[in-house]
Amino acid sequence: MSIIDNLISKGKLKKGTYSDDMCKKEYNVGKKDLEAAIVSYESENYKWATIQAYFSME
Repeated sequence: MSIIDNLISKGKLKKGTYSDDMCKKEYNVGKKDLEAAIVSYESENYKWATIQAYFSME
């Protein structure tokens, strides 16, 4: 049994359904977060840029 199958059987991982609109919205939010991270990086605010970049991938 794979790790994924094991997590599914334990109820720790569940399949989700997402609409196209929801995916597009989240993509656009992530894009804006990444743009903000770039601005922070260019301002030499590296710690905040790292946090923003991390959340842009979420």
